[in-house]
Amino acid sequence: MPALNIDTRIADASAPGWSIHAETLDPALLRLQLPGVRGCTTHAVRLSLTPTRPRNRSAGLLLRVSVEPGEVVVVADEGKVNAGTEPALLARTRASDSPDYGETELELGVALPAAGPPRLLVVWYLPVELATADGGSPTAALPMPIPTLSAEDAEPELIIEGDAVDAFIAADLPPVLQTGVAVTLTVRLSRQELDDVAGRRNAQDPIRIDPRRKVRVKLRRQNLRVVPGTRDRLDFDYPATGTIATGVFHVIGVEPGDAVAWLMVFQTEVFPLATLRLDVTVTTDVVADTNSLVTGRAAFQRLDPRLRNVPVLAVHEDVVDGRSTLTFELKLPNGRRRTYTGRPRPDKAEYLAGLYNRIEALWDRHKSKPSVEVRRRAFDADLAQYGVEMAADFLPSALRSDLRTNWDRLDGLALITTETDIPWEVVAVEADEDSKSGPRFLGEKGMTRWLCEGDHPIALTLRRGHRRFLCPEYRSEKYRLPHLVLERDLLTTGLEADEITPGAADELGRQLHTRDFDLLHFGGHGDIEMRDGVPSQRLLLAEFDEDIPSEAAVYRAGRLTKDYARPHPALPEPAPEIERKTGPVVVLNACRVGRSARTGIEAFAPALLTGGAAIVLGCLWRIEDDAATDFVRTFYDELGKKCTMAEALATARSTVRRRGNASWLAYSLYSHPFATVDFHTDNPQDREDTP
Repeated sequence: MPALNIDTRIADASAPGWSIHAETLDPALLRLQLPGVRGCTTHAVRLSLTPTRPRNRSAGLLLRVSVEPGEVVVVADEGKVNAGTEPALLARTRASDSPDYGETELELGVALPAAGPPRLLVVWYLPVELATADGGSPTAALPMPIPTLSAEDAEPELIIEGDAVDAFIAADLPPVLQTGVAVTLTVRLSRQELDDVAGRRNAQDPIRIDPRRKVRVKLRRQNLRVVPGTRDRLDFDYPATGTIATGVFHVIGVEPGDAVAWLMVFQTEVFPLATLRLDVTVTTDVVADTNSLVTGRAAFQRLDPRLRNVPVLAVHEDVVDGRSTLTFELKLPNGRRRTYTGRPRPDKAEYLAGLYNRIEALWDRHKSKPSVEVRRRAFDADLAQYGVEMAADFLPSALRSDLRTNWDRLDGLALITTETDIPWEVVAVEADEDSKSGPRFLGEKGMTRWLCEGDHPIALTLRRGHRRFLCPEYRSEKYRLPHLVLERDLLTTGLEADEITPGAADELGRQLHTRDFDLLHFGGHGDIEMRDGVPSQRLLLAEFDEDIPSEAAVYRAGRLTKDYARPHPALPEPAPEIERKTGPVVVLNACRVGRSARTGIEAFAPALLTGGAAIVLGCLWRIEDDAATDFVRTFYDELGKKCTMAEALATARSTVRRRGNASWLAYSLYSHPFATVDFHTDNPQDREDTP
């Protein structure tokens, strides 16, 4: 008969003549000494079997379980485990080691114990394997705990504060890889600044860590494959004075072209301490050795203790063979955490192009509705349908269930991500069956995005004389935006911002290059142009006319790699009292410029953030002129009241939503959720002397 209350990681369990009850156990609290189990317990379930008929009971159980890359699943007789007798293990299976295959299902046949109604333990664990520093074969390591879904009363996650110490984390990889040839990506942890390695792409970052806990480095990648049998995660202890802790990943370049490795550094928190990025090239040619230094730098993170109470959805992406595989982690304010793996998608770009086209068509479909309220309901109903479809297509069923169950705990949700294409704000969670409410959008929770490669300051000052804006007065009548006059007045009168003149592309590029601004606001047209088969975002300036092409009349996102490249100063001394100047706030109130290319080269948001911007607000799809002005007016008003970025975003969204406009979820905000701005404090050096 069918199993009752089967756990989300058991797809099916059948044993004719038995009823089955599943009880999910907390692996963080589980203390099992199973023979042959050496690794990190990630999930555990107790199966209690009760006979349904006195005779002819089956002596076998068939299980179909969900496993993630590298996981081992064992089934044990709980009675023998508790008694310490052999043989306790009844069945064992293992998933593929390669992270490229995503979540899969495996079957186990289990011979049931003959004595008494059986109670079985099903345990998932990751055998921890660290590659050797000299590039040799992986070796077994002692079991180490990993983040997992903990009990309701579990100890809240650690946010590093007064007991932290300084350290340096560095990574290096050959700048050019030959397709199909394995190379080592080396990671080093030290108490002192480390030298760059000649002939390698280098990245290094000073970090603050708790010396009592492991430092975990997770590899995310684009166009790189992890060698089967090796891990995509390393764990380090805090090294002794004068020593360097070293570990390596083994990777292979997949296809000719660009490739990226992201090294995300954690301890017990969901927010990364640092993210090191290594950009390399994959070629079919034989790669010659080089002794030239190729160096990069990463962003320095100091974590805000308030983040321990923020609900977090972490979304990370690996792209291999053109397939996107997403992994998720949900952390609730009560300390509960759980990880999930999605299935690879080969058609992500095509899927999202179709989705954005459908969303942009909503205005034309519903603009003739007789009232604002009727239009709002129609917009929301269509958006909800798209959002539910996206949730089903991208989110594992267990994650959808957990979001639905914990909806009331998600206020102020922060999205930590290396994936910047999907409009996560529109993803919708269906309500419980007994609820009268419809699907609910993640964007309703004031969701801010935390890009792993950027800076995330908490307090920003927007000084008078350092606020810039560009709202083009379009020469061609067909491009004029009536409400842009109101937006320009808001910026000049309300925010006392200075207009960028002349408003041509080179002048905008010069302003970006000088980096002499605290606020940069663009209000006008934006679009996406295909150049040599690659989508490229651009801002349309005053002289733009599609019938008369002119490079002076457009500012392309690709220019930011030159105009707004992050400077690479020497690494600072590891002194906690040093305060770095925060980056600026950038608002791009223009259609479609909030989307991101995977590499960040032809998209504004990631290029600005990696260049040093602290906060970036942009639009994911086409927005209406009046809604755009209403949104930024409300957003700036709320910031002026000392509201946080998350609060200002939520209020601005709700204001536009009441107008019945599909633009209310169009805005994505990359920011620390608790960041605030000060419009009123001037730098004394910027004031004129008064008698």
